[in-house]
Amino acid sequence: MTIEGKEIIRVLLIEDNPEHADIFFETVKDLDGFDVTHVENLNAAYLKLDTEQFDIIVSDLFLPDSEGSQTVEVLKLRFPQIPLVVLSSVEDLKAKIK
Repeated sequence: MTIEGKEIIRVLLIEDNPEHADIFFETVKDLDGFDVTHVENLNAAYLKLDTEQFDIIVSDLFLPDSEGSQTVEVLKLRFPQIPLVVLSSVEDLKAKIK
């Protein structure tokens, strides 16, 4: 997408933890050319992806409505043309192992 002659990278952030979302926003806020849309679960992501165009998806691995490899599989199956970056915290992984 181009806005006022600048190339803009549209990012869909799927993250249910507000603190983690804030960290992501803090990381990219000073970078030029990023437009980040944030949703908290996979169903909300589907609604956005079905109605808006994104250049990349950044998703937590463990979401309220999807967990682990299922999250990756369904996103890649439904939106194979969009690059996907998967993030997770050590706390998420430890909680799922218990």
